[in-house]
Amino acid sequence: METLNLANNADPLQFPDNPSRETGSGSRQTPSLDRRDALKRQQAIVALGRRVAARPEHQLLLHDTATMLCEVFDADVSGIAEMVDGADAMPMLLVRGFPDGGSRRVDTVETPLDGSRGLAARVLDVGHPFVVDQLSDVPDCHDEGLEQLGVGGALAAPLAMDGEAFGAVVVCSREDAHFQVDDLLFIEAVSHLITTALSRRHLEQELEAERRRNNSVLQSVNAIVLVLDQERKVLYINQAGEDLTGFQLEEIHGRAVQNVLAVPEEAHLFQQLSDGLEQAKGPIEYESGLLTKHGERRRISWRYQAIRDDQGRFDTIVATGIDTTMQAEAADRVRRAEEAAAQARRRLAEQQGDSTAVGDGLAGAVNQERRQRPRRAYPYAQKLAFVIGGRKPSPEDFTDVDCHDIASGGFSFHSETPPPSDSVVVALGKGERITHLTGQVAHVTRVVRDGRRLYLIGCSYTGRAKV
Repeated sequence: METLNLANNADPLQFPDNPSRETGSGSRQTPSLDRRDALKRQQAIVALGRRVAARPEHQLLLHDTATMLCEVFDADVSGIAEMVDGADAMPMLLVRGFPDGGSRRVDTVETPLDGSRGLAARVLDVGHPFVVDQLSDVPDCHDEGLEQLGVGGALAAPLAMDGEAFGAVVVCSREDAHFQVDDLLFIEAVSHLITTALSRRHLEQELEAERRRNNSVLQSVNAIVLVLDQERKVLYINQAGEDLTGFQLEEIHGRAVQNVLAVPEEAHLFQQLSDGLEQAKGPIEYESGLLTKHGERRRISWRYQAIRDDQGRFDTIVATGIDTTMQAEAADRVRRAEEAAAQARRRLAEQQGDSTAVGDGLAGAVNQERRQRPRRAYPYAQKLAFVIGGRKPSPEDFTDVDCHDIASGGFSFHSETPPPSDSVVVALGKGERITHLTGQVAHVTRVVRDGRRLYLIGCSYTGRAKV
């Protein structure tokens, strides 16, 4: 049996074998050892377990535990101490019992954290349950709070998690006390139950503090922040997102993002891009329209990032969006002005009969940017079929093409051969969430990619298709 020696000529902390002890003429037996039967202790552990599971308020749990220990051990005093961050002493909640059956008194005393001073601090140093037959016999352990209560013997166990003690459970008698190994096992079982409850409380407090910090950061970001689940349903939107969209979180929580925020003609784009995240190695960026609660349309530059669990499995999506409406409107005004200028040059050239100028003007119009909406890189495979002779393509007509970029109004892809027709059908998404859209070839450009001469084929969406 383990023994802890604190002095050369004394052994005050020990594991005695005698279940009870007479303290001399006229004195009472140490805390009613012969009345502590196994059933009573089992009932106490079950009751405490139920109490812990009910998750009572912190101080109430400590009070109920200390009271239970007084009753089980028929003790004079019992208590629980718990460290406080930054403090140089531990507050100990004490419950005092009275032999005449009167009401119990609850006190709080401060026990120094210096291991040579208080009993609870000594428990932190020792790190395992132990017995003190007579507190005054323990060298350099002068616990004024307990000594003022006339405590003689004590039974103590640490509250510890991951090898680090953060508190103590004690049962005290005003007389010298001898405790059995069963007593130590019982108080250790109690300490484990309380440790679990307190550790859970500490963890919840840390998680709540971390949640508040993260939320504070997200709320301070001047951009839309959305958190979506695996089904692309909204879990969170920050304050900037609420201000821009007009929706409060409770209005859109649990609703599919494409059904809430997308403009009708671009709903498929939200679905397509979020589906692409499952095979993407990094974030996906794109631009699309956003429909506010009040029917206003905004242009948003999105960045979708997949969040995966410890096993690498797809878990949630964090989408951040920057409002680019003003920039898009400015770019649109510039485009319209350039088109108007080009038309004016062509009309002037026609009037002057300068065919070269007309040709140059047409060439300039062809070579300038054709896209009304900026596109984002989209290096993923997508299934596509050309419409030949006006015949609707069948499922076996679809083949994988290497996409180059994508926007709300169209996309482009690479091909080793020129397009056999100017009409296409593209399958966006995957599984049961595939959307088929019709498209029109807008341009064909010869490019060199990885040393190969390919065709870059740009297409504009024209509508939905049934395949």
